[in-house]
Amino acid sequence: MTGIDPVLSATTVADVVERVAATPGARARLAGYLLEHPDALTSGHSRPPKVVGAFIAGLVAAGSTVLVVPRCAGCGSAVELPHTRGPDERICGRCWRRNHTAECVDCRRVKPVYSRTDEGRARCAGCDKRARAEPCGTCGRVKSVARRAVDGSARCSGCARRDTSAWEDCAGCGRRRPVNARAEDGGALCVSCYLAPPAVCAACGETKPVASRRGGGPLCAGCYRQPERECGGCGRIRRIAVRGRNGQPDLCGSCHQAPVLVCGVCGVEGPCRTTTIDRSPICFRCQLVRRLDQLLTGPSGQIAGSLVPLRDAILSVDNPRTALDWLRRSPAVEVLTAMAKGHRPLAHATLDDAAGTRRGRAFAIEHLRQLLVTCGALPERDRHLARLEVALQELVEAAHPEDQEPLRTYATWWLLHRLRRKAEQGRPPLSSLPTGSASRLPRPPVSLAWLREQRRTLSGTVQGDLDAWLTIRPQARRRLPGFLRWAQTRGFLAGLDAAYPPASDPLSFVCDDQRWGIARRLLTDDSVETRDRVAALLLVLYAQPAARIVRLTRASIQIEGHDIRLQLGEDRVLLPSPLSELIQRLPEQAPAGMARNLADDDLWLFPGRRPGHPMSPTTMSTRLRNLGIEPRAARNTALLQLGAELPSVVLADLLGVHVNTAERWNAAAGGRWTTYASTRHRHAESR
Repeated sequence: MTGIDPVLSATTVADVVERVAATPGARARLAGYLLEHPDALTSGHSRPPKVVGAFIAGLVAAGSTVLVVPRCAGCGSAVELPHTRGPDERICGRCWRRNHTAECVDCRRVKPVYSRTDEGRARCAGCDKRARAEPCGTCGRVKSVARRAVDGSARCSGCARRDTSAWEDCAGCGRRRPVNARAEDGGALCVSCYLAPPAVCAACGETKPVASRRGGGPLCAGCYRQPERECGGCGRIRRIAVRGRNGQPDLCGSCHQAPVLVCGVCGVEGPCRTTTIDRSPICFRCQLVRRLDQLLTGPSGQIAGSLVPLRDAILSVDNPRTALDWLRRSPAVEVLTAMAKGHRPLAHATLDDAAGTRRGRAFAIEHLRQLLVTCGALPERDRHLARLEVALQELVEAAHPEDQEPLRTYATWWLLHRLRRKAEQGRPPLSSLPTGSASRLPRPPVSLAWLREQRRTLSGTVQGDLDAWLTIRPQARRRLPGFLRWAQTRGFLAGLDAAYPPASDPLSFVCDDQRWGIARRLLTDDSVETRDRVAALLLVLYAQPAARIVRLTRASIQIEGHDIRLQLGEDRVLLPSPLSELIQRLPEQAPAGMARNLADDDLWLFPGRRPGHPMSPTTMSTRLRNLGIEPRAARNTALLQLGAELPSVVLADLLGVHVNTAERWNAAAGGRWTTYASTRHRHAESR
């Protein structure tokens, strides 16, 4: 035996033989069968007698990994095989009962025979249980006998659990409770204190309490209830939800809930549900059609024309299950249904009211808004500008009643008017304002409240009051000048000054070797996504910020023969060969789900999750940091080198930065480009 499996010692084999073959006859049958069939230990065939199967199972439980437990010829389970089927096969008790059926003498149904009457008539398990029922000695109800009292009277299961005369003091917790098991010393253990002995699970390999040894080895509760093996429906290795019976395959949860059938609506074969009233199969796409028509049909009995593109986009998703999950879980669907049925107007204001303050609900409503805007049901609007309008309205309403009128005038006709004009000129939208962050908003209400505490009015404010306020709140110096300029043009203030503090020099940089190392790695590393490689190279080579990178479009690329140029500023930049090949692969992938069917595929090089919109700059910065690149430090280093090599005018035109910014980087790099124009002029004349 040790020659077959070195793990097994002679002592282990002897102990197993003594346990499973206690009599001389059993040992003789064991030895005779193994001498006649030496392959019985590793074949897994079901024909060995019971003593041989018990012997092999005992050795496997002792740690053997070579021996194979005999499996049932009917269901293939590695369990005890007490019954025979034909001359060379053995089956388990469950298969035997399934194959030995007869008409029950009591219920008249053909079921597995559980017992027989004195006359030899068959009886099923349910009827046998009812036939053996007796009146309970405690409650008097006729039920199955779970236990008998000392006087022999019957006790049903409920009364047996409540019968305190059979309870004992638990050896674990000391409480007097029903006995669930006994310890090695014979002490009683209640259900709370009893723990199944731990062992290494034969399926998952983790040390957990043993739930069963049915498969020939210890199994934990998870692997016993839902074993992980090949699904007979999809072919994947998954947790089995339903074990195969009567020739049917094992099924995972997905295949069990959605078997492959021919849809009764469209006639296409695929995963279907049979939860309809008439139990006819219906595929998930037909379910999606029915659900959408139910939600979007208006009072006239038809879907509004403005919502038809949205319906078509939802129906065109690759996996209709994801769309059904969205319709079932998203809080935005309730709002969409109310607008489709005419209960609420189809407008941005309706979505604003429904967003609320909960973060998850606000995101769901914003996603629905973008879908409706992209399909033409709602007009386009700057979401950041809309959020700023709400925040400013809250600031005005929170101010003193006498200060609300000037604040409302400033917010409406100065601040928001300027921002709307920039948006109309096609400039990028406002940067995102974090929810609850007041640091990004103008703070005149706070200064007006302080003036009121000092018994000062806005028109009576002098320079000393302003200096005292800025001393107390130095962080407000960058947010007050706009309000002061507006107040001076309206005649409230005169001669007051709150100039911006001088800009500090950049402090974060990376060394040149690290910067060029990043560039070389990203030019050749194919394991990194193409969009991340292009974005990182534009950052470390051309000092482009994330906000400008994500807004690049296909129109920004110009192909002239073998030359690829990219529009970053006024002039186009000629890209080197590795980068030019990478940027032509963009966009690498379209948005997922419904957004992909609504988005303009020919627009953004870095599309985002929202339909028709690019990736968020915050998301892009996070992806760059995941590559080990700090965006601000890498951009500062690139600007410093470019500022040393190029004059400010050329730098501004190529990179799209302001000329004043380019001049500051020229100065920081120590460049002297004051004679650049005259030098170029003389060089051109000398040709």
